[in-house]
Amino acid sequence: MKRDIKTVAIIGGGPSGCSLATLLKRKGYTVGVFHLEKRPEIIVGESLVPAIIPYLRKLGVEDEVKTYSTYKPGASVWVNKDEEATSPFSFGGGGLPPYAYNVPRVKFDKTILNWR
Repeated sequence: MKRDIKTVAIIGGGPSGCSLATLLKRKGYTVGVFHLEKRPEIIVGESLVPAIIPYLRKLGVEDEVKTYSTYKPGASVWVNKDEEATSPFSFGGGGLPPYAYNVPRVKFDKTILNWR
């Protein structure tokens, strides 16, 4: 007798693991996410890139993420102590949004984990 088992265990409750869990759950899988409740605090936020925005939309979390994040219309790097180079994301083209977010990682992880 053949059984169609649709149960998946995911090790790691970060953004990738939780996103995968959400997408599998929407397809009818039973999903267990195994993760540590406490992770080391990161002092600086995480800089997302425009390619992540469509995934946030697909998961249905962009509106929540934007409530606690810093809007980023581009990226800057320091070439040396006196010179900064900046490039707007709108220069990238390719149909991606012309923005991203700098997110506090603890809040971002919690949003992705709890949104399912």
